[in-house]
Amino acid sequence: MERLEDTVNTVLTQLAEELELDASALRLENGYACFGVDRANVLYLLLQQDANAVDMFMELGTVPGAVRQSVCEDMLRGNILFCATKGATLGYDPERGMAVLSQRMAVPGMDLASLKDTLERFLSAAEFWQARLHGEPSSAEPLPGGLLRI
Repeated sequence: MERLEDTVNTVLTQLAEELELDASALRLENGYACFGVDRANVLYLLLQQDANAVDMFMELGTVPGAVRQSVCEDMLRGNILFCATKGATLGYDPERGMAVLSQRMAVPGMDLASLKDTLERFLSAAEFWQARLHGEPSSAEPLPGGLLRI
């Protein structure tokens, strides 16, 4: 039976090949990996052996004090049934004032298509919330009850 880390690394290697990247840059080592998505963002992967899953997370940026209350309220609303996170979960680290997006992905059944789909949704949600943190316009549409839709 293939180890979980081997399964994830096989799929990450396939992704690297498709993106024409160095496959060694997208490998888990001792259950952990991080790689730059762009100049400002780093995606972290952490293998959770006991859950047969990989947790991915990204720091979205510091929540400016002037809008902290409204942003945090929007983040709480966005977490309701994942309505504005595309399946991910928003968090806030009050010690650093940092917003974080995270998502768990099951390893059993993971393949290139499912990883790409999860990453695309995750990165789209991250982009939306980073824009919200900085007060930039977004393509969000209001939902009934003041919820947001990406």
